[in-house]
Amino acid sequence: MAIQATKAVRKQVKVRVALIGPSGSGKSFTALRIVKGLGGKTLMGNTEGDRGYFYAEEFDYDIVDIQPPYTPEKYIEVIEYAEQNGYDNLILDSGSHEWSGRGGLLEIHDKMPGNSYTNWGKINPRHNLFIDKQLYSKCNIINCLRGKDQYVLEEKNGKQAPKKVGMGAEQRANYEYEFTATFMLDQETHIATAMKDNTHIFEGKYDVLTEEHGILLKKWANSGAAQASTPPTTPPPPTIEPVNWPAFWAGVKSKLGYSEDDVHSIASAMRKTQITSLSDWSREEVAELMDKLKETHKADQETLKAMEGQAPSGE
Repeated sequence: MAIQATKAVRKQVKVRVALIGPSGSGKSFTALRIVKGLGGKTLMGNTEGDRGYFYAEEFDYDIVDIQPPYTPEKYIEVIEYAEQNGYDNLILDSGSHEWSGRGGLLEIHDKMPGNSYTNWGKINPRHNLFIDKQLYSKCNIINCLRGKDQYVLEEKNGKQAPKKVGMGAEQRANYEYEFTATFMLDQETHIATAMKDNTHIFEGKYDVLTEEHGILLKKWANSGAAQASTPPTTPPPPTIEPVNWPAFWAGVKSKLGYSEDDVHSIASAMRKTQITSLSDWSREEVAELMDKLKETHKADQETLKAMEGQAPSGE
């Protein structure tokens, strides 16, 4: 591979946001607020049953229900549908089902016969394609992920009270780092803590995410140079070297003893059609014909020798 470096230029991009939190942390509502700020047409890929419709009177969005089994291919189909139908934003609520839901990859792996370790070699490509579809999608993607819920004791009104907190996403390890920005949402306050932030918008800030943050994300995403669509280039037609016909005919006659009529006859048999001229033949076609002429000449010589061996001696 020939390597050629170019000057790095900041380009316009689509945003990929992951919202992680325990049940009741406001992932769906927050996602809808963010895409409202981003603007444009929104589709929700819904695995949460009726809950995907709870906010239909507060926000303008279309919805498609993703039913079990929650295979990566079903999510990929939704992503492609959003792109093909002109959606600007896609909310996947929830992306956890692809991994730990009914018919998701963990369940698929558990049901596979054979060696558990080597079976991951069959699972990983499917999961990686799901990730790639998000990374290179033409839509802004907000991925809601269920938190690995855990209870901790917290001081409240002078007493120790249990509190549910998210301890990472219910997804494959390090999945959250595939996004432009990843947030952990608090169950009680809904305040977002940035686990990762390539935009630098949320560094050192702890806020409830709103439409204003969607506007900021859009401004950041559009701050680079527009990525011009490069029209497909048509490769130049191949250079065709002309056949040296005088040399060809001289060689055929001197080395093989064939006339032009003989050559046309052999070419006709080879092509199974009447050939009266070779002027439009390419070098490759002539090379193939020459092989056929040599093969025919050799067969003719062997036939002559055989006939001479069978001739009477004359005694």
